[in-house]
Parts: sequence; structure tokens; C-alpha cells
Amino acid sequence: MPVIKEIDLALAAIRGKQPRLKLYRDYFRGDQRLAFATAKYRTTFGDLFTEFADNVCSGVINTLADKLIIEGMGNTATGQRAWALWGDLKLQRRAGQIHQEGLLCGGSFLIIWPAPRAKTPVFYVNKAEHIYIHYSQDDPTLIEWGAKMWLETDGAIRLTMYYADRIEKYTTAPKAPSTSTSRAFKPLEVIGEAWPLINPYGRVPIFHFANNAFPGEAGISELAAVIPLQDAINKTATDLMVAMEYVALPQ
Repeated sequence: MPVIKEIDLALAAIRGKQPRLKLYRDYFRGDQRLAFATAKYRTTFGDLFTEFADNVCSGVINTLADKLIIEGMGNTATGQRAWALWGDLKLQRRAGQIHQEGLLCGGSFLIIWPAPRAKTPVFYVNKAEHIYIHYSQDDPTLIEWGAKMWLETDGAIRLTMYYADRIEKYTTAPKAPSTSTSRAFKPLEVIGEAWPLINPYGRVPIFHFANNAFPGEAGISELAAVIPLQDAINKTATDLMVAMEYVALPQ
């Protein structure tokens, strides 16, 4: 049976972190606010400098991500098999995505599951905005369960709950008026697939790569401490441009 309390916790946690992660992504792309702009500044200069930013955030993330390169997995038999699989599946690209996402958002998430009608696993790198994982209070290195929530093209919201023994899939009606609680979700039955889907691997198939985190923590973005400095840089640069406009006006 669905665990209503866990679904509600997952929904609140995923929605709660989305504004913060959107801010990190915006700053990384250079879509930055003028944090120190006053009302008088906006009235006088309008949208003249709203798109201006001397973006250092992308350099902070990319410089660190470029230095993180997997070079091997040990000389044991298990390590050698894993390294061979790494090459066969071309996972270096996935590793780059995981590193960049983890540095930017404070943590990245990888879901591993067998490919349909194939013997090899598929590695799904997920956006941090879509995933929540719940660590055990007794063992903070153990993921007790996890959740993934995303928006479909028809307006329905999909939710998948991952446990060590099963996987439960849910959906809302397209463009449902309220989707903030578990009451909006109903089981999603997939043709040819049991509900819930049996997980034979004995662990939650979500792997969490946390940045600057203690065991059981979500992680901290590298931009958390950089954004205030970025705002100050943008303020300094826009002040220089305003001063140039002011001096040039009489001429």
C-alpha cells in the first residue's frame, strides 16, 4: 500500500528546493539579478542594464568540474570488470554531467536500472530539482527510500517512489488544480508491468553524489558563497557604466 506520509514528505522537499536550485542555474547561465538596484535606479535606467552581468559563476563550476576525471577503479577483479563496463558504456560523459550537476546544485543523482529487454544497465543522470532521498537516522549512509517527481507534456505530474524492495509509480490528472499533497496522485499502471514493480536488488537504485556534505546531508552548492560576490561585481560594473553615462550626458 502507498505510504501517504512519505509521499507528502517527498513532494514538500522537492518543491521546497526548486526555487534555490533555479537561482543557481540562472546565475550559472548569466541570468542574474541586480541585487543592489534601488527603486530610483530602476525608474531612472529602466531595463538598460538588466541583462548585464560579469559572470564568474560559470567559471567557478566549470573549472572544478574539468579537474574531476575518473582514471581507474583499482586492480581487483571487481574493479577491472567495472572499468571495462565504464569504457563499454562510455560513462565518462555521464561522470562529467554528475560532477557539474553536483557542484552546481550541491548534489547530483544517478538512477541505475536494467534496460528493457537488455542485459546491460542504463545510467540515468537526473536533475537535482526532480529527486529527493531520505537517509536513515540510524545509519546516515543508508538511503531508506527516494522519490522522483517531474512534469509531463500533457500537464500531468509523475511521481515515482523508490524502495529497496519495490518501486511505486503515480500520476496526477493532466493540469490538476492542486498537486501539493498525495491526494492528487493515483497509482500509474504500466502495460506489462506489475504494480508495485519488484526491486530484486535489495537497495534503493538512486545514487547520491553530495558536494561538501557530511553523511546524510543534501550537500552545498559551490555557488552558495559565490552569488553574493557575483552581486557585488555586477553592482560595481553597473555603477561604472552609470557614471560613464552621467559624465557623457553634458557632452
